[in-house]
Amino acid sequence: AVLNSFFWDYGRNPNTGSPVVNSFPWINNTTPIQHIFRAAGAADTYHVRLRAILPYHQGDASEVVGDLVSQDLTVYVSGTPACFSATSGPLYTAIPVDASCSGAVGQLEYQWNWGDGTQTGWSTNLQTSSHNYDHSGTKTITLSIRNANGEGHVATLPQTVSVTAPPAPIVNAHADGYVETQPVKSKQTCEYAADISNGEWPMSITWWRGASQVGSDQWLSYYIPPPAAGNPFWLRAVVTDYLGRQALDSVQVTISSSGQTCIL
Repeated sequence: AVLNSFFWDYGRNPNTGSPVVNSFPWINNTTPIQHIFRAAGAADTYHVRLRAILPYHQGDASEVVGDLVSQDLTVYVSGTPACFSATSGPLYTAIPVDASCSGAVGQLEYQWNWGDGTQTGWSTNLQTSSHNYDHSGTKTITLSIRNANGEGHVATLPQTVSVTAPPAPIVNAHADGYVETQPVKSKQTCEYAADISNGEWPMSITWWRGASQVGSDQWLSYYIPPPAAGNPFWLRAVVTDYLGRQALDSVQVTISSSGQTCIL
């Protein structure tokens, strides 16, 4: 018999069970057929199947029927390796990543795992991206790529970046609502503030008078007691950042019956 009816099935990826990639209709010649497999995020193996009919006529001479035979072969398609660049930088600034070296835009889907418990979804629009970290340190960013249609293996590549901490915190404690260098009247509540720069958040802020803690916020409302021994006294603000680095500053409070009134 003459094999004169052929069907090429480029089949399912055996590793992913993805749907049929492409196929040619039945053809009646042995002309070589070429097929371009879709861009792969990583190396893939495809099962290609040739199906043919051993023809014979039944009834009407124009009706060709026959026995179906097939033959399988395996095709290995080398994929696109994951490739990207990442730039270290300071905390509270965006850390940029660029996967342009991995393939053409639109042919691949990208996913970024930032190494801090967060990651992006899959998208063809994420060839370049950036991320802001909450804390300093060494971070491992992992790029994953796959076919733009979601098929095929996933190629991954980890890479580390350094997110540098800001300088140690600085605190400026001051009165708020009256002139700090002048005495104040007793038996009134006055406001104090701790202005903070630098440091890594979150931070703890405490206020102290001597060995007694009198506040735990950036702002302190403090009741001015009657004059007594120890006048003037100091209110001290202590700031501790996420890395355990401390800064402190103090406000001198002088009490006088003829002193000024705090403006609240």
